[in-house]
Formats: sequence, C-alpha cells, structure tokens
Amino acid sequence: MLSPQQIRQQFVTQAKLYNRLKKWLANTMVLSSFFISLALFFRSIPWIVWPACILFGCSVTAVLTIGLALKRGKDNLDKLLLLLNQEA
Repeated sequence: MLSPQQIRQQFVTQAKLYNRLKKWLANTMVLSSFFISLALFFRSIPWIVWPACILFGCSVTAVLTIGLALKRGKDNLDKLLLLLNQEA
C-alpha cells in the first residue's frame, strides 16, 4: 500500500499529465478542423484533398484516443482523491 505522501505525489503527477492531455486534445481538434476545411475549400485539387482527408482521419483517431485517455485519467484522479480522503 502506498503512503499518504506517495499518494499525494502521484495525484500531483497525474493532474499535470491530465492537464497536458487536455491541451493535446485541443490541438488535435484544431488540426482536424484545419484538415477538413482544407479538403472542403480545395476540393477541385485532388493532390490536396486526398492527403487532407487521410490526415483528417488520423486526427479524428487521435481525438478519440486522447478522449479515452482523458476519461481514464479522470477515473484515476478520482480514485487517488478517494484514497487521499480515506487516509485523512
């Protein structure tokens, strides 16, 4: 079992990582918006549209993956907070 000090340290570390993931999620959402707008505005130029569509698919996959990581990270933070409250 972890000591209260170790739990507190783990909570701080997990919170920092959770906030970084939120920034990554925002960045990938901006990228996906950029790629879909690139594909829509330049739809008459196929050598721009196809890479934009492929990169849009990759960025949507990244958004979904980061969203899942955020959900699991929030669950971990809740568990650590529960452990901290039990120790106090």
